[in-house]
Amino acid sequence: MELKDTLKQIREKHGLTKRELCEKTGISERAYLTYEFGEREPKISVIQKLADFYGVTTDYLLGRPGAKPPESPIDEFARAERLKELEKIIIKEYLELGNEEREAVLDFIRNCIKKEEERKSSQETYIIQRAARGNPNPNAPVVETVEMTAEEIQRDREKPLEDWDL
Repeated sequence: MELKDTLKQIREKHGLTKRELCEKTGISERAYLTYEFGEREPKISVIQKLADFYGVTTDYLLGRPGAKPPESPIDEFARAERLKELEKIIIKEYLELGNEEREAVLDFIRNCIKKEEERKSSQETYIIQRAARGNPNPNAPVVETVEMTAEEIQRDREKPLEDWDL
């Protein structure tokens, strides 16, 4: 593959217009157009700048045999972290969402976490010591120890206070 073809292919793969690429790399748009249309060969410094920008080798840009296509950062991360294929797909799909869609996903996750925390807190039990109530045995302890859930504690607090001594 010729340099001009590689330049066009990699630019499109990254979803960039010619103008966006030039703004991000500092290469003049006029000069870049001549490279991508094959009218001129870029200087080695420009090839290096483009290779660094895209995260590929200069050999890859020049279309040399044996030059490996670049590994996407996500693929590289997935390999390094030994992610399962499903995990990699989830990350890729999430990153392809627009800002509003990402925010909706995050809101959904936050809501799920909140509900799970509420569920857990309602099931947790606490050891409570409270004043013993209505025990007719005069030798009974004044304080009783009970195990209660957060929900039971709340209901207990809402009960009207009673004076058992009267």
